[in-house]
Amino acid sequence: MADEALLSDLCSICNTTKSKYRCPGCSSRTCSLPCYKKHQTWAQCTGKRDPTAYVKKSQLATPAGIDHDYNFLSSIERGLQKAERDVESKVDTSESQGSKKSRPSAKHLSDAGITVIRAPKGLSRERENRTQWSKKKHIQWTVEWIHPDKSRTLSGVSEKAHIGQAYQYHVNDLDSQKVPAKKRKLEHQKDSTNTQSQDQSLLQETDQPDEPAQKKTEIEVPSDSTSSDAQALPQQTTNEPDEHTTSKSTTDQPSTFGAQASAESRPEAVQPPPPTHYFFLHRPRTLSPLPVLIPVSRDTTLQSTLRGRTILEFPTIYVFNTPDPPVADFVLDQEYEKQEREKLGEFESVVREAEGELGRGEVGAVAESEGERQMGLDESKIADVLKLDLGGVV
Repeated sequence: MADEALLSDLCSICNTTKSKYRCPGCSSRTCSLPCYKKHQTWAQCTGKRDPTAYVKKSQLATPAGIDHDYNFLSSIERGLQKAERDVESKVDTSESQGSKKSRPSAKHLSDAGITVIRAPKGLSRERENRTQWSKKKHIQWTVEWIHPDKSRTLSGVSEKAHIGQAYQYHVNDLDSQKVPAKKRKLEHQKDSTNTQSQDQSLLQETDQPDEPAQKKTEIEVPSDSTSSDAQALPQQTTNEPDEHTTSKSTTDQPSTFGAQASAESRPEAVQPPPPTHYFFLHRPRTLSPLPVLIPVSRDTTLQSTLRGRTILEFPTIYVFNTPDPPVADFVLDQEYEKQEREKLGEFESVVREAEGELGRGEVGAVAESEGERQMGLDESKIADVLKLDLGGVV
Protein backbone atom coordinates (compact mmCIF):
# COMPACT_ATOMS: atom_id res chain seq x y z
CA MET A 1 0.00 0.00 0.00
CA ALA A 2 2.92 2.35 0.61
CA ASP A 3 4.06 2.06 -3.00
CA GLU A 4 0.64 2.98 -4.36
CA ALA A 5 0.26 6.74 -5.04
CA LEU A 6 -2.83 8.76 -4.25
CA LEU A 7 -5.28 9.48 -7.03
CA SER A 8 -4.72 13.23 -6.61
CA ASP A 9 -1.01 12.76 -7.26
CA LEU A 10 -1.53 10.93 -10.54
CA CYS A 11 -1.52 12.51 -13.98
CA SER A 12 -4.89 14.03 -14.85
CA ILE A 13 -4.63 12.72 -18.43
CA CYS A 14 -3.36 9.16 -18.27
CA ASN A 15 -4.12 8.45 -14.56
CA THR A 16 -1.34 5.85 -14.47
CA THR A 17 1.86 7.79 -13.72
CA LYS A 18 2.62 10.13 -10.90
CA SER A 19 2.39 13.77 -12.01
CA LYS A 20 5.57 15.82 -12.37
CA TYR A 21 4.36 19.12 -13.87
CA ARG A 22 1.68 21.67 -13.05
CA CYS A 23 0.00 23.83 -15.72
CA PRO A 24 0.59 27.56 -15.03
CA GLY A 25 -2.82 28.43 -16.39
CA CYS A 26 -5.17 26.04 -14.60
CA SER A 27 -2.83 24.10 -12.22
CA SER A 28 -3.65 20.75 -13.84
CA ARG A 29 -1.13 17.99 -13.09
CA THR A 30 0.55 16.07 -15.91
CA CYS A 31 3.38 13.58 -16.14
CA SER A 32 4.92 14.32 -19.52
CA LEU A 33 4.90 16.65 -22.51
CA PRO A 34 2.46 14.52 -24.57
CA CYS A 35 -0.02 14.53 -21.68
CA TYR A 36 0.42 18.27 -21.29
CA LYS A 37 -0.31 18.80 -25.01
CA LYS A 38 -3.42 16.64 -24.73
CA HIS A 39 -4.51 18.69 -21.73
CA GLN A 40 -4.19 21.94 -23.71
CA THR A 41 -6.19 20.47 -26.59
CA TRP A 42 -8.96 18.99 -24.45
CA ALA A 43 -9.35 21.87 -21.98
CA GLN A 44 -8.64 24.70 -24.50
CA CYS A 45 -6.00 25.96 -22.08
CA THR A 46 -3.37 28.48 -23.16
CA GLY A 47 -0.91 27.38 -20.49
CA LYS A 48 -0.22 31.00 -19.45
CA ARG A 49 -0.63 32.31 -15.95
CA ASP A 50 -3.45 34.81 -15.42
CA PRO A 51 -1.87 37.94 -13.89
CA THR A 52 -5.25 39.10 -12.58
CA ALA A 53 -5.95 35.91 -10.63
CA TYR A 54 -6.28 36.29 -6.88
CA VAL A 55 -3.20 35.33 -4.87
CA LYS A 56 -3.13 34.95 -1.09
CA LYS A 57 -0.97 37.28 0.91
CA SER A 58 1.05 34.37 2.25
CA GLN A 59 1.95 33.33 -1.30
CA LEU A 60 3.18 36.78 -2.34
CA ALA A 61 6.20 36.79 -0.02
CA THR A 62 7.64 33.67 -1.61
CA PRO A 63 10.22 33.16 -4.34
CA ALA A 64 7.50 31.94 -6.69
CA GLY A 65 5.33 35.02 -6.06
CA ILE A 66 8.26 37.36 -6.66
CA ASP A 67 9.15 35.52 -9.85
CA HIS A 68 5.59 35.84 -11.08
CA ASP A 69 5.54 39.60 -10.50
CA TYR A 70 8.96 40.04 -12.06
CA ASN A 71 8.02 38.06 -15.14
CA PHE A 72 4.77 40.03 -15.52
CA LEU A 73 6.56 43.40 -15.38
CA SER A 74 9.28 42.17 -17.72
CA SER A 75 6.69 41.06 -20.26
CA ILE A 76 5.12 44.53 -20.22
CA GLU A 77 8.52 46.15 -20.78
CA ARG A 78 9.33 43.77 -23.63
CA GLY A 79 5.96 44.51 -25.25
CA LEU A 80 6.60 48.26 -25.13
CA GLN A 81 10.07 47.88 -26.60
CA LYS A 82 8.74 45.68 -29.37
CA ALA A 83 5.99 48.21 -30.18
CA GLU A 84 8.57 51.03 -30.39
CA ARG A 85 10.74 48.97 -32.73
CA ASP A 86 7.75 48.17 -34.92
CA VAL A 87 6.79 51.86 -35.17
CA GLU A 88 10.35 52.88 -36.04
CA SER A 89 10.62 50.18 -38.71
CA LYS A 90 7.28 51.22 -40.24
CA VAL A 91 8.31 54.88 -40.28
CA ASP A 92 11.66 54.05 -41.91
CA THR A 93 9.91 51.89 -44.52
CA SER A 94 7.35 54.58 -45.36
CA GLU A 95 10.05 57.22 -45.64
CA SER A 96 12.17 55.05 -47.91
CA GLN A 97 9.18 54.25 -50.12
CA GLY A 98 7.79 57.79 -50.00
CA SER A 99 9.03 61.07 -51.33
CA LYS A 100 11.65 61.80 -48.68
CA LYS A 101 14.43 61.80 -51.26
CA SER A 102 12.59 64.46 -53.27
CA ARG A 103 11.69 66.72 -50.35
CA PRO A 104 13.13 70.24 -50.42
CA SER A 105 16.45 70.52 -48.66
CA ALA A 106 17.43 73.06 -46.01
CA LYS A 107 19.12 75.15 -48.70
CA HIS A 108 15.94 75.37 -50.76
CA LEU A 109 13.95 76.44 -47.70
CA SER A 110 16.57 79.00 -46.64
CA ASP A 111 16.66 80.44 -50.15
CA ALA A 112 12.88 80.78 -50.01
CA GLY A 113 13.13 82.43 -46.55
CA ILE A 114 10.92 79.83 -44.86
CA THR A 115 11.42 78.26 -41.42
CA VAL A 116 9.95 74.76 -41.14
CA ILE A 117 9.36 73.12 -37.74
CA ARG A 118 9.56 69.36 -38.13
CA ALA A 119 6.97 67.24 -36.33
CA PRO A 120 8.13 64.09 -34.47
CA LYS A 121 8.39 60.96 -36.58
CA GLY A 122 5.28 58.84 -36.67
CA LEU A 123 2.78 61.63 -35.97
CA SER A 124 -0.07 62.16 -38.41
CA ARG A 125 1.19 65.58 -39.54
CA GLU A 126 4.61 64.16 -40.39
CA ARG A 127 3.05 61.28 -42.32
CA GLU A 128 0.65 63.57 -44.21
CA ASN A 129 3.44 65.79 -45.47
CA ARG A 130 3.95 65.22 -49.21
CA THR A 131 5.92 68.39 -49.90
CA GLN A 132 8.55 67.76 -52.57
CA TRP A 133 11.05 69.42 -54.86
CA SER A 134 9.54 69.15 -58.33
CA LYS A 135 11.34 68.61 -61.60
CA LYS A 136 10.57 72.20 -62.59
CA LYS A 137 12.94 73.45 -59.88
CA HIS A 138 10.32 74.74 -57.44
CA ILE A 139 8.65 73.49 -54.26
CA GLN A 140 5.36 71.61 -54.48
CA TRP A 141 3.79 72.26 -51.07
CA THR A 142 1.22 70.23 -49.19
CA VAL A 143 -1.34 72.82 -48.03
CA GLU A 144 -3.87 72.25 -45.28
CA TRP A 145 -7.14 74.09 -46.00
CA ILE A 146 -9.54 74.88 -43.14
CA HIS A 147 -12.84 75.67 -44.87
CA PRO A 148 -15.55 78.04 -43.59
CA ASP A 149 -17.50 75.03 -42.28
CA LYS A 150 -14.39 74.07 -40.22
CA SER A 151 -13.74 70.98 -42.34
CA ARG A 152 -10.11 70.09 -43.14
CA THR A 153 -8.64 68.95 -46.47
CA LEU A 154 -5.18 68.66 -48.00
CA SER A 155 -3.99 69.46 -51.50
CA GLY A 156 -0.76 69.89 -53.42
CA VAL A 157 -0.04 73.50 -54.41
CA SER A 158 2.92 74.89 -56.34
CA GLU A 159 4.76 77.80 -54.78
CA LYS A 160 4.19 79.74 -58.02
CA ALA A 161 0.38 79.44 -57.78
CA HIS A 162 -1.88 82.20 -56.46
CA ILE A 163 -3.77 81.53 -53.25
CA GLY A 164 -7.23 82.28 -54.65
CA GLN A 165 -6.78 80.22 -57.80
CA ALA A 166 -5.30 77.28 -55.91
CA TYR A 167 -8.25 77.22 -53.50
CA GLN A 168 -10.78 77.49 -56.33
CA TYR A 169 -9.18 74.56 -58.16
CA HIS A 170 -9.21 72.54 -54.97
CA VAL A 171 -12.89 73.30 -54.30
CA ASN A 172 -13.83 72.36 -57.87
CA ASP A 173 -11.94 69.10 -57.49
CA LEU A 174 -13.81 68.33 -54.25
CA ASP A 175 -17.16 69.12 -55.88
CA SER A 176 -16.42 66.80 -58.79
CA GLN A 177 -15.54 64.01 -56.37
CA LYS A 178 -18.80 64.48 -54.44
CA VAL A 179 -20.96 63.72 -57.52
CA PRO A 180 -22.09 60.08 -57.14
CA ALA A 181 -21.53 57.57 -59.93
CA LYS A 182 -25.28 56.94 -60.32
CA LYS A 183 -25.94 60.64 -60.92
CA ARG A 184 -23.17 60.84 -63.50
CA LYS A 185 -24.66 57.81 -65.27
CA LEU A 186 -28.13 59.39 -65.35
CA GLU A 187 -26.70 62.64 -66.73
CA HIS A 188 -24.88 60.69 -69.44
CA GLN A 189 -28.09 58.86 -70.40
CA LYS A 190 -29.96 62.19 -70.49
CA ASP A 191 -27.38 63.71 -72.82
CA SER A 192 -27.53 60.68 -75.11
CA THR A 193 -31.36 60.88 -75.35
CA ASN A 194 -31.17 64.61 -76.16
CA THR A 195 -28.72 63.97 -78.97
CA GLN A 196 -30.90 61.19 -80.36
CA SER A 197 -33.99 63.43 -80.39
CA GLN A 198 -32.05 66.19 -82.14
CA ASP A 199 -30.86 63.74 -84.79
CA GLN A 200 -34.43 62.53 -85.41
CA SER A 201 -35.73 66.08 -85.81
CA LEU A 202 -33.00 66.83 -88.34
CA LEU A 203 -33.87 63.71 -90.31
CA GLN A 204 -37.57 64.68 -90.42
CA GLU A 205 -36.72 68.16 -91.71
CA THR A 206 -34.57 66.74 -94.49
CA ASP A 207 -37.29 64.24 -95.55
CA GLN A 208 -39.93 66.97 -96.17
CA PRO A 209 -40.60 67.93 -99.88
CA ASP A 210 -39.35 71.21 -101.33
CA GLU A 211 -42.73 72.37 -102.78
CA PRO A 212 -43.63 74.74 -99.94
CA ALA A 213 -40.28 76.41 -100.31
CA GLN A 214 -40.84 76.91 -104.03
CA LYS A 215 -44.31 78.34 -103.42
CA LYS A 216 -42.87 80.65 -100.85
CA THR A 217 -40.26 81.95 -103.25
CA GLU A 218 -42.87 82.43 -105.94
CA ILE A 219 -44.99 84.48 -103.56
CA GLU A 220 -42.15 86.59 -102.22
CA VAL A 221 -40.59 87.40 -105.64
CA PRO A 222 -43.12 89.20 -107.96
CA SER A 223 -42.76 89.10 -111.75
CA ASP A 224 -41.63 92.14 -113.76
CA SER A 225 -44.66 92.03 -116.09
CA THR A 226 -47.17 92.73 -113.33
CA SER A 227 -46.19 96.33 -112.73
CA SER A 228 -49.67 97.29 -111.59
CA ASP A 229 -49.54 94.70 -108.84
CA ALA A 230 -46.16 95.96 -107.81
CA GLN A 231 -47.55 99.51 -107.57
CA ALA A 232 -50.48 98.29 -105.52
CA LEU A 233 -48.20 96.59 -103.00
CA PRO A 234 -47.15 98.74 -100.06
CA GLN A 235 -43.67 100.15 -100.00
CA GLN A 236 -41.36 97.78 -98.15
CA THR A 237 -38.68 99.15 -95.84
CA THR A 238 -35.24 97.74 -96.41
CA ASN A 239 -32.17 97.74 -94.24
CA GLU A 240 -30.19 99.72 -96.86
CA PRO A 241 -30.56 103.44 -96.10
CA ASP A 242 -30.72 106.14 -98.73
CA GLU A 243 -27.52 107.91 -99.58
CA HIS A 244 -28.99 111.38 -99.01
CA THR A 245 -30.58 110.50 -95.71
CA THR A 246 -27.51 108.75 -94.41
CA SER A 247 -25.22 111.60 -95.35
CA LYS A 248 -27.55 114.10 -93.74
CA SER A 249 -27.97 112.12 -90.57
CA THR A 250 -24.26 111.57 -90.25
CA THR A 251 -23.52 115.25 -90.70
CA ASP A 252 -26.32 116.61 -88.51
CA GLN A 253 -26.28 114.13 -85.58
CA PRO A 254 -23.14 113.06 -83.72
CA SER A 255 -22.26 109.38 -83.75
CA THR A 256 -22.90 107.82 -80.30
CA PHE A 257 -22.05 104.26 -81.24
CA GLY A 258 -18.31 104.84 -81.22
CA ALA A 259 -18.51 106.57 -77.84
CA GLN A 260 -20.47 103.69 -76.35
CA ALA A 261 -18.02 101.16 -77.77
CA SER A 262 -15.04 103.07 -76.43
CA ALA A 263 -16.71 103.37 -73.02
CA GLU A 264 -17.40 99.66 -72.92
CA SER A 265 -13.86 98.81 -74.01
CA ARG A 266 -12.35 100.83 -71.16
CA PRO A 267 -11.06 98.68 -68.25
CA GLU A 268 -12.59 101.06 -65.66
CA ALA A 269 -16.06 100.17 -66.80
CA VAL A 270 -15.58 96.44 -66.03
CA GLN A 271 -15.52 95.99 -62.26
CA PRO A 272 -14.50 92.59 -60.85
CA PRO A 273 -16.95 90.93 -58.48
CA PRO A 274 -16.23 91.25 -54.78
CA PRO A 275 -14.26 88.35 -53.27
CA THR A 276 -16.27 85.65 -51.55
CA HIS A 277 -13.36 84.03 -49.67
CA TYR A 278 -10.73 85.56 -47.39
CA PHE A 279 -7.52 83.72 -46.54
CA PHE A 280 -5.41 83.67 -43.36
CA LEU A 281 -2.12 81.84 -42.74
CA HIS A 282 -1.81 80.05 -39.40
CA ARG A 283 1.17 80.99 -37.21
CA PRO A 284 2.26 77.99 -35.07
CA ARG A 285 3.97 77.77 -31.68
CA THR A 286 2.64 80.95 -30.07
CA LEU A 287 1.87 81.82 -26.43
CA SER A 288 -1.72 82.73 -27.22
CA PRO A 289 -4.44 80.21 -26.27
CA LEU A 290 -6.22 81.08 -29.53
CA PRO A 291 -4.91 80.36 -33.05
CA VAL A 292 -2.93 83.31 -34.44
CA LEU A 293 -3.78 84.15 -38.07
CA ILE A 294 -1.92 86.26 -40.63
CA PRO A 295 -4.07 87.92 -43.35
CA VAL A 296 -3.13 86.80 -46.88
CA SER A 297 -4.15 88.34 -50.20
CA ARG A 298 -5.84 86.04 -52.67
CA ASP A 299 -3.74 87.49 -55.53
CA THR A 300 -0.33 86.73 -53.96
CA THR A 301 1.65 83.58 -54.70
CA LEU A 302 2.29 80.94 -52.10
CA GLN A 303 6.02 81.64 -52.28
CA SER A 304 5.62 85.32 -51.35
CA THR A 305 3.07 84.40 -48.67
CA LEU A 306 5.47 82.02 -46.89
CA ARG A 307 8.57 84.19 -47.20
CA GLY A 308 9.80 85.16 -43.75
CA ARG A 309 7.22 82.92 -42.02
CA THR A 310 7.39 79.86 -39.78
CA ILE A 311 5.26 76.79 -40.51
CA LEU A 312 4.76 73.40 -38.87
CA GLU A 313 5.69 70.75 -41.50
CA PHE A 314 3.45 72.40 -44.13
CA PRO A 315 1.34 75.59 -44.30
CA THR A 316 -2.16 75.79 -42.86
CA ILE A 317 -4.54 78.32 -44.46
CA TYR A 318 -7.90 79.25 -42.94
CA VAL A 319 -10.70 80.34 -45.29
CA PHE A 320 -13.56 82.59 -44.15
CA ASN A 321 -16.54 84.20 -45.86
CA THR A 322 -15.96 87.50 -44.03
CA PRO A 323 -12.93 89.82 -44.05
CA ASP A 324 -12.40 89.37 -40.31
CA PRO A 325 -12.30 85.99 -38.52
CA PRO A 326 -14.42 85.44 -35.38
CA VAL A 327 -12.86 87.39 -32.52
CA ALA A 328 -13.89 84.80 -29.93
CA ASP A 329 -12.06 81.97 -31.72
CA PHE A 330 -9.04 83.60 -33.40
CA VAL A 331 -6.61 86.48 -32.97
CA LEU A 332 -4.82 88.37 -35.74
CA ASP A 333 -1.04 88.54 -35.90
CA GLN A 334 -0.87 92.32 -35.38
CA GLU A 335 -3.06 92.13 -32.29
CA TYR A 336 -0.98 89.27 -30.93
CA GLU A 337 2.27 91.22 -31.40
CA LYS A 338 0.71 94.22 -29.66
CA GLN A 339 -0.35 92.09 -26.69
CA GLU A 340 3.10 90.53 -26.40
CA ARG A 341 4.79 93.95 -26.44
CA GLU A 342 2.46 95.17 -23.69
CA LYS A 343 3.17 92.09 -21.56
CA LEU A 344 6.92 92.50 -22.07
CA GLY A 345 6.74 96.17 -21.07
CA GLU A 346 4.81 95.34 -17.91
CA PHE A 347 7.34 92.65 -16.98
CA GLU A 348 10.29 94.97 -17.51
CA SER A 349 8.69 97.68 -15.39
CA VAL A 350 8.07 95.19 -12.55
CA VAL A 351 11.69 94.03 -12.72
CA ARG A 352 12.97 97.62 -12.61
CA GLU A 353 10.80 98.40 -9.60
CA ALA A 354 12.00 95.29 -7.79
CA GLU A 355 15.62 96.15 -8.50
CA GLY A 356 15.09 99.68 -7.27
CA GLU A 357 13.49 98.57 -3.99
CA LEU A 358 15.59 95.49 -3.12
CA GLY A 359 18.85 95.95 -5.01
CA ARG A 360 20.17 98.83 -2.91
CA GLY A 361 18.31 98.40 0.37
CA GLU A 362 17.30 95.06 1.83
CA VAL A 363 19.27 92.96 -0.63
CA GLY A 364 22.48 94.89 0.13
CA ALA A 365 21.92 94.62 3.89
CA VAL A 366 21.28 90.89 3.68
CA ALA A 367 24.42 90.42 1.62
CA GLU A 368 26.54 92.39 4.12
CA SER A 369 25.22 90.42 7.13
CA GLU A 370 25.81 87.14 5.31
CA GLY A 371 29.37 88.19 4.50
CA GLU A 372 30.07 89.16 8.11
CA ARG A 373 28.73 85.80 9.32
CA GLN A 374 30.98 83.94 6.89
CA MET A 375 33.95 86.03 8.00
CA GLY A 376 33.22 85.21 11.64
CA LEU A 377 33.11 81.51 10.94
CA ASP A 378 36.37 81.65 9.09
CA GLU A 379 38.12 83.48 11.97
CA SER A 380 36.95 80.94 14.56
CA LYS A 381 38.15 78.04 12.41
CA ILE A 382 41.53 79.70 12.00
CA ALA A 383 41.85 80.18 15.79
CA ASP A 384 41.04 76.51 16.44
CA VAL A 385 43.70 75.39 13.98
CA LEU A 386 46.30 77.65 15.60
CA LYS A 387 45.49 76.23 19.03
CA LEU A 388 46.09 72.70 17.83
CA ASP A 389 49.36 73.63 16.17
CA LEU A 390 50.72 75.53 19.18
CA GLY A 391 49.63 72.97 21.77
CA GLY A 392 46.61 74.87 23.08
CA VAL A 393 48.46 78.14 23.73
CA VAL A 394 47.28 81.11 21.68
